[in-house]
Amino acid sequence: MISTTGKKIMLRIALCDDEAASRETLFIQLEKLLDEETEQVVYEFSSGASAANWLKKHPAEIDLLFLDVEMPGINGMETAEIIRGFDQNLLIVFVTGYAEYVFDGYRVGALDYLVKPANEEKLRILLERVRKILSEKTEEAFLVKNTDGIYRFALKDILYFYSDRRKVILVTAR
Repeated sequence: MISTTGKKIMLRIALCDDEAASRETLFIQLEKLLDEETEQVVYEFSSGASAANWLKKHPAEIDLLFLDVEMPGINGMETAEIIRGFDQNLLIVFVTGYAEYVFDGYRVGALDYLVKPANEEKLRILLERVRKILSEKTEEAFLVKNTDGIYRFALKDILYFYSDRRKVILVTAR
């Protein structure tokens, strides 16, 4: 994706669903719609607990999370509530076979809600919305790439940088 300023926008996606077949179906659908140069599914989780734990340890490494609502243990809504406790910026889209949960997504600031299996046209429209949101955010972000991955920091959250020997340290309030 190229922003209005001509810069490439990176889109990193994670899938969280306890059913491997559902993750595979969504992965295949997304693969058809993503720009292979700049957009990719980078992580898959089989439980809400593993997704929340990993995301807490890797802030801003994922831009978009497709999250199943019905999972054993911590369900998708509970997972989203945990994630919102430490990350207000992650775009969350619920994916489920149960339409009755659609209004619960508003509590956790979900971007959208897809019913399984996701309709390709609705998925395409959703990805366009995500690209637009990220394009706007990228104008106000600082990207850092290191051996652990790519991280996006909002300029407003950066307090300062300092150098220690051969390392540059970025400091935020978190």
